[in-house]
Amino acid sequence: MTLLSACDDAVAPVSNRACYKDLDCLSGQVCLDNECISDLFQGGMSRGGSEQGGESMAGDLANGGPCLDDWDCQSEEYCDLVERNCFPKECYTDAECQLGAVCLLSLCVTDVNADRDRDGVPDLVDNCPNRVNTDQDNSDRLEEERLWAQIEADTVDGMQNTMSLSREQVIRGDQCDDDDDNDGILDIDDNCPLIKNAPRRAEGNQADLDSDRIGDVCDSDQDDDAIRNDEDNCPQHPNPDQLDRNYNGIGDVCDFDDDHDSVPNYLDNCPLADGFNPDQSNIDGDYAGDLCDEDIDGDGVLNDEDNCPLFYNPPLINGVQRDTDQDGVGDACSQDYDGDGIENERDSCPNHYNPIDASGEQPDFDLDEIGDPCDADRDGDQIRNTDDYCPLLNTSESQDSQADLDGDEIGDLCDSDQDGDGIANVEDNCPNTFNTEQVDQDFDDLGDLCDWDLDGDLIDNQDDNCPDLMNENQDDLDSDGLGDACDSDRDGDGLPQYDDSGELLDNCPNIANPNQESDIDEDGIGDVCDSDRDGDGYRNSEDNCPNTYNPTQASAPGQIVGNACANDHDQDGVYDDYDNCPYMVNPNQYDQDHDGLGDVCDEDSDGDSVPNSEDNCPFEPNIDQVQSENCVSDSDNDGIDNEQDLCPGQYDPGENDLDEDGIGDVCDLDIDNDGLENPEDNCSFVANPNQADRDQDTIGDVCDDDLDGDGILNRNDNCGILANSDQRDLNLNGVGDVCEEDSDLDTVLDAEDNCPNTIINDQSDFDEDGVGNVCDSDLDGDGVGNSTLKDDEDSDNCIAAFNPDQLDSDGDGIGDACEGNDVDSDGIDDQFDSCPNFPNANQLDHDQDGAGDHCDNDLDGDGLNEFDFIGQSIDNCPLVDNPDQNDADGDGVGDACDLDRDGDGVDNYIDNCPNTPNPNQEPGLFGQGSACLEDGDGDGVLEADDNCPFINNPNQGDQDFDGTGDLCDSDRDGDGVNNHEDNCPSIANLQYDLDGDGIGDQC
Repeated sequence: MTLLSACDDAVAPVSNRACYKDLDCLSGQVCLDNECISDLFQGGMSRGGSEQGGESMAGDLANGGPCLDDWDCQSEEYCDLVERNCFPKECYTDAECQLGAVCLLSLCVTDVNADRDRDGVPDLVDNCPNRVNTDQDNSDRLEEERLWAQIEADTVDGMQNTMSLSREQVIRGDQCDDDDDNDGILDIDDNCPLIKNAPRRAEGNQADLDSDRIGDVCDSDQDDDAIRNDEDNCPQHPNPDQLDRNYNGIGDVCDFDDDHDSVPNYLDNCPLADGFNPDQSNIDGDYAGDLCDEDIDGDGVLNDEDNCPLFYNPPLINGVQRDTDQDGVGDACSQDYDGDGIENERDSCPNHYNPIDASGEQPDFDLDEIGDPCDADRDGDQIRNTDDYCPLLNTSESQDSQADLDGDEIGDLCDSDQDGDGIANVEDNCPNTFNTEQVDQDFDDLGDLCDWDLDGDLIDNQDDNCPDLMNENQDDLDSDGLGDACDSDRDGDGLPQYDDSGELLDNCPNIANPNQESDIDEDGIGDVCDSDRDGDGYRNSEDNCPNTYNPTQASAPGQIVGNACANDHDQDGVYDDYDNCPYMVNPNQYDQDHDGLGDVCDEDSDGDSVPNSEDNCPFEPNIDQVQSENCVSDSDNDGIDNEQDLCPGQYDPGENDLDEDGIGDVCDLDIDNDGLENPEDNCSFVANPNQADRDQDTIGDVCDDDLDGDGILNRNDNCGILANSDQRDLNLNGVGDVCEEDSDLDTVLDAEDNCPNTIINDQSDFDEDGVGNVCDSDLDGDGVGNSTLKDDEDSDNCIAAFNPDQLDSDGDGIGDACEGNDVDSDGIDDQFDSCPNFPNANQLDHDQDGAGDHCDNDLDGDGLNEFDFIGQSIDNCPLVDNPDQNDADGDGVGDACDLDRDGDGVDNYIDNCPNTPNPNQEPGLFGQGSACLEDGDGDGVLEADDNCPFINNPNQGDQDFDGTGDLCDSDRDGDGVNNHEDNCPSIANLQYDLDGDGIGDQC
């Protein structure tokens, strides 16, 4: 850029060197508008008008257009060197001319030295050309320059300067600038006119913290506390005392963390504490941190007076904090409340002084971990000490733990003299009964006043049938309420045991037999009480024929009775020698009058000497024939009213009714209801209308204990259905050889059977390979498996014709080799063949359903396929119709065809309980095992209640009350001597026998 003087002298180009004053420029330059230019007064290259050799542009520029000097303007214009525009020359004063021009002869002429305010600064460089400001101060110069630069840039870019601002209007010195700091607030209103401090919001005020009308940005004491900002530790908060407790150079009034604990004051529960508390601990949660809290635990006691300042322990009613051991440390924080040297957590009484004693433990009588000094129940019997008559004795197991017999307020359990009779319990024979005399009749150390058993037989006096005579067994044979030990007629048959001289009168003193009848061996001892009735030297209980003399005791193998008496003429399941009516059916062996003769054959059943035919009460003794009410309502005296009695005219308390036909067995002519009366029935207690008798021994198979008649009982016979007295068993598998020779029981021995495990087999063998058709997997022997009962299996398209190539020209699934009217080549036309695709010349059809057995998947016609689609058996009895598929023993073989239904290892045909597991085959009555009889011995007493379950004993006599009935008790009288060695087996005795007759003195 080149400037022209008023005299058209060229002005040196701007050097673009920034400056504030002339000294900032090079030699020969001056500072103009912060740029160094050549000094016009020192000369320089001229670029004047034409008369100075200059090149005029006047002719080229339009009126009022841009110019470099006056020559570039019209004759009536001059060139403003600042604006570089032509302006009219006509003027009256210099003020009407542009900067750098003066009014001379009414015309504005250029003058670079023009200084209209006479302040020594040419107008061209004067930032206030109309006001004296020699110093040229301009507080907002930089901002004004940025504004002017933006205006120039916008003009260059083609944007119009809409405000027509000139440089001197934009860049103005403080002296003529009405907003020196350019903050938008006029200096007259600006509280800091030289420092920019416009309000943050348009409607706001300039910041003036102390309201002294000096803006904060220029106020040396913003808070007006008389301390300069640079010396004030809180320049914006009045604090003349300059308090700074944490000495961090920031006054407390403006320090956000006064105590310097990194917790802001507004969050700090002790913001002004002398120490810091970054953890902000506050035990009582009262908004005052522990560091500055006078009552840290919030219990109302100041810290310096609190015996536990860190634990809540308010004063008690008396105004004193709890301190059990008075050691100055409150209980709330004491490790040993009671001061006994044991920490609270280990102390069984932490609030009661109870130090360790000589045993090394704290006293604790009931070991409940609560020490005695503080245990409200020291003995642990659930009764408080104050209420406990025995506070140091646990009486919790006692029904009346607080009993006090003598009323001395000392419980009986801990009272040394419970009855208060002056005799200590340990010496008192009746410690609970006042008895100063101490009388003791049986010398058992139990005084009579309190002895519940005066005679010492261990039977309560009130229950003792001989209270003054020891008789611990309480035997009372005749049930007259008077024990045998003190009863002169024990059996109640009207005959005393002895006469006045001591001679025996009753031949059975312990069993009623008023007529003194029946003495088989005529030994003077009645049969009813004779231990060896037949006099053969064997006691009845050991004699296999107790009523028949047989000193050899001969018996067949497996036979439980001797040969001499192995008869059961009435077939009632009781051998004659044991049968009280051997020729009349009476399995229960009822004998109401106990005379050894069963009721069914006893002409005087009740033993009242009046024959049944004449007796108006034949089952109730009434020699005077006066009928009792019971006799009228219960004619047979069996305890069952006539209306409910199955046999109202026959004694039968058991009410057995085997066939459940409403007629009791004792009076039922056909007990098993098989259509045959008992005398004609070869098995009268098991229904067998076909009367099958394999061995023709007159005993039906269903109740025959030797089914095959080979002399070996079924339970011992290794082949129970085929006679084999030699019991040959070469492979020692427990099954006789004779039973193993026909595995499928089809009557064809295995050695000759071509299908030994298939019962339905006509022994046909199509391909003659030795395997029968019914079990041959390749019937025609062509190497291709048959079609079978199994679905979806590849098979022979012509099973009855040898065709290994399986040709099938028409693709109909039937091989060419068997196309025609007889596909299976069994000689039967397909339209008549029950199995057209399987050879079955015999046309067997087990269930008669039109489908031959060889191709029928339901052989027995019970609606269940024999096999599923993968060949697994479905029907558990494929040859027996059994749609219910019952299988009692769960062995996979249905009951209908299972040879051992109950799975006890004994085949049904020899099993005395085929439907109840009983591998031991314990015998019962009627040929049945005891396991399947509710009353196995037929005595009218169920097995569960029978004291002799295998011996008929309807009266259930048990002299020694040991739970074992007399008939099966090896020691009936319970004196420790077995019956066969006891000289008085029915009366407990010491075996004294003064006369040496073998009969004890006691009997």
